[in-house]
Amino acid sequence: MTQSSAGAGDHTVSVVVCAFTEDRWGDLTDALAALQSQSRRPDEVVLVIDHNDVLRLRSEQAWGSRVAVVANDRGRGLSGARNTGVEAASGSIIAFLDDDAVPEPDWLERLLAPFAEPEVVAVGGAALPRWSSERPRWWPREFDWIVGCSYRGLPEHGGDVRNVIGAAMAFRAEVFAEGERFSAAVGRVGTAPTGCEETELCIRVRRRRPEARIVFEPTARVLHRVTPARERVSYFARRCLAEGHSKAAVSELVGAHDGLSTERTYVTRTLPSGVARGVGAAVRERDAAGLARAGMIVLGLTVTAAGYAHGRYGQWRRRRPASVPEDLSVPEDLPVPEDLPVAEELPVAEELPVADADGPTRPFRPVRLVELELTDPRPVAPQVDLETGRTYERGRVLVRQGGRPVGVLDTDLVAGGLGARELTPIRARFQAAAAPGESSPDETAAGAAMPGGLAASVVIATHDRPEALCRCLDSVLATGYPDLDVVVVDNAPSSSATYDVVTRRYPQVRYVRDDVPGLARAHNTGLSLVHNPVVAFTDDDVVVDPGWVRALVAQLAAADDVGCVTGLIWPAELETVAQALIEEQGDFGKGFERRRFNLDGSRPADPLFPYTAGSLGSGANMAFRTSVLRELGGFDPALGAGSRGRGGDDLAAFVDVILAGYALVYEPAAIVHHHHHHRRELEAVRAQALDYGAGLSAYLTRLAVRRPSVLVDFVRLGPRAVRHLLTGSGAARSGEDVDGSEDPSARRRELLRLRLLGVAQGPLAYARGAQDARRAKAASTR
Repeated sequence: MTQSSAGAGDHTVSVVVCAFTEDRWGDLTDALAALQSQSRRPDEVVLVIDHNDVLRLRSEQAWGSRVAVVANDRGRGLSGARNTGVEAASGSIIAFLDDDAVPEPDWLERLLAPFAEPEVVAVGGAALPRWSSERPRWWPREFDWIVGCSYRGLPEHGGDVRNVIGAAMAFRAEVFAEGERFSAAVGRVGTAPTGCEETELCIRVRRRRPEARIVFEPTARVLHRVTPARERVSYFARRCLAEGHSKAAVSELVGAHDGLSTERTYVTRTLPSGVARGVGAAVRERDAAGLARAGMIVLGLTVTAAGYAHGRYGQWRRRRPASVPEDLSVPEDLPVPEDLPVAEELPVAEELPVADADGPTRPFRPVRLVELELTDPRPVAPQVDLETGRTYERGRVLVRQGGRPVGVLDTDLVAGGLGARELTPIRARFQAAAAPGESSPDETAAGAAMPGGLAASVVIATHDRPEALCRCLDSVLATGYPDLDVVVVDNAPSSSATYDVVTRRYPQVRYVRDDVPGLARAHNTGLSLVHNPVVAFTDDDVVVDPGWVRALVAQLAAADDVGCVTGLIWPAELETVAQALIEEQGDFGKGFERRRFNLDGSRPADPLFPYTAGSLGSGANMAFRTSVLRELGGFDPALGAGSRGRGGDDLAAFVDVILAGYALVYEPAAIVHHHHHHRRELEAVRAQALDYGAGLSAYLTRLAVRRPSVLVDFVRLGPRAVRHLLTGSGAARSGEDVDGSEDPSARRRELLRLRLLGVAQGPLAYARGAQDARRAKAASTR
């Protein structure tokens, strides 16, 4: 009788256990003891010690009379250790058990039963998590594979699968006799959260023997220990990132079609069902943890996709011929930079020299912000600011044509500033580029806004910044827009300073106090007081352009299907490195062309639309048709500054407008000048990068929670989304490096790492923010 045709009871069985650290001695002891009391005892147990002589000697002393203790004589890591165990095993069936997994008494008996069918070449059992205390309520069962356990999505009653789970599995020895081994190109080394070596092996075996079957047997169970360190969100994210890298490695070895065959069903069916299940628990059972689980599914999918894309890009870089130029664009399906930031802290210099293209580094130079009107022949931008007496060597020029912005110019400033000689070629360049026949914002507004009867309200949320608020209110009132209503929402103030200054200096402005912190909540409070058909929102630290309200209203008056208009945000000062980095990282400028966005005729070519809502505008400069914003429920109080979500309230509103069938218009003629007086320090830049990342993933979590079907889009667009996240932030806007460090990329990597950390925090933050919002709403109705 051949081994392949033998029944389950005719086999000899070797169990291979691999161990690498003394920290798991207690777990290892429990696992080996449980093997000795199996209902079907193994014929031999092979304990492989992975490059740890101390552990090997200790194991020989404790277990040498009952198990075969061998040292891994191959490369360090789980694949090498398992291959060593294969060489040492003599059974016709070779089972593998993790050193921190304890099998139930009938585990081996049930694991062997499917081998009675000759076409079965591998069987995997069920690994159940043994949490340190209890399962974290935010942890979705769909992601139990993170801790090496069976997950929701596997066949409930068993059946054929693509691959087994490594914690408890068995193969016919003939598989290895034919030359198959666990690949050292994948697999765990030490505590590194990588894996997939059994997946790659199973795919290879099936390719060699198409008739072979690999079976999941859920009644063959082991309890897999989960340490407290693995019950954290940080480990969850790290493991997802590593899994993406591992899947990329498997795809490189066996091809993406086979390497991702199971994952496609998992992503398109299992995960959307998990999100819906979590949302349903939150709605029906008022279980806030349901939202957390839904959010963690979105986070896990996003981070795993990032790891996969990064791994595939690294493979492409390694395969690229040396003759290919370094500036070759990255292929669409391999979009992630190779130098993904690592976890360790990056050094940050406090003195920030700027690297010139042709010379040594020099300290950061403040930038003078000036404006050039092409129809005005007068010179601009002298070196010396007459108000402060400060001398500037650099200037950033906002160029206008008839009041409308048409471009930006970074230039060195010389004595006397930009005179006629310097301005002549500049005027010629921008006048040629300006769109012919475009009216100024004032002319457009005058022709459209008032006949349409669109009175407007401006809502300004503020928190303990009365001086900045006064500067903002002065500029809004100076627009001179007829029938303008201004509402100040004093959000969670620590004193009466804002109330005092508004009621004393601005009797025409309505003041309201809201003691619950949160920008979205404050905006909703202001929205509840608005009676005009247009409502605009801006921050308390901006100065609006004279034509700001008119430019916003004109676009809402021009077409009934426009639900939202956003505008250009221009810095009011660039005096410090921190302010320059905020401008660079914030991506406030969206260009100088008016653009219309919707799902139909005005859908942009960007495949990520509308999920990259940051390209649509920013919350410091936005206006809505009041009826549309109310129809959509206003802003989500679980998002935004001051909430757990920390941001994303504006992005969510933009996408709500688009998905509801309305159009959003970006109008660069609607300009606000953003002051960063309160953000002059580098720590503010770091905090902002973290908040941006959290707000982004919190807003995407909200989107997935409300529309689970978007998860399919998230997977399909994952590689492009990762590239957008990792390369679309912090592109320098001038030829000179605004960062100023000797290694200009180091600080950007630090900020990117903080943004990614924020992304990891966002889903759980949104779940907590949603819980806070429900509590606040319940308290307000009492």
